[in-house]
Amino acid sequence: LMLNDIFDLDDEDMTAKQFCLRGFIRTTKGKYEEAIMDFTHAIKVMPEVENIYYNRAIVYEMMGDKASAMDDYNDAIQLDPDDFKALCNRGVLRADWGWHEEALDDFNRAISLNPDAFQPYCNRGNLLALLDRHEDAIDDFSKAILMRPDEAYLCCNRGISYYQLGRKNKALQDIRKSADMGFELAEEFMFKFFPEERIEQ
Repeated sequence: LMLNDIFDLDDEDMTAKQFCLRGFIRTTKGKYEEAIMDFTHAIKVMPEVENIYYNRAIVYEMMGDKASAMDDYNDAIQLDPDDFKALCNRGVLRADWGWHEEALDDFNRAISLNPDAFQPYCNRGNLLALLDRHEDAIDDFSKAILMRPDEAYLCCNRGISYYQLGRKNKALQDIRKSADMGFELAEEFMFKFFPEERIEQ
């Protein structure tokens, strides 16, 4: 019924689960403001459920409202300090805002909670590369690649760190592989870093 916009239950009669479900559906349809309203209603009914704050934060990010997203990630983590997804996402926002040490804390915590997830390794690698800690970044990208060898951007990111360290053969190998997998930014870096390779091809 919700998918077809014929769900006719009044808001005051809806459960938190129903609000969340409608919020997810509205999000997929690009109705972000309405989705925010649904998740907000759900929070009023069940303010102790951290996952609702997390999902509302995702929608806020889609809307470009990073400050509200940060507030919700903070609330989610306060309710569940072991929520590695919220830690990972908050770390990205903190890194974007230049809060590098705080971002590293979030990524480190996320990795300790879920060492088998590739996202926090990738995010920490990106931050370490930004801080010119390229050897450490390469270690993180390599771990992420082992988990998700199909993610072309990981090879590209590692290739850039190799290039920054002057290890051009390894950089070329990674960036070329990423470009062959269809990652457009890798094509741009091939043109920028290795124009002679493009000519030979």
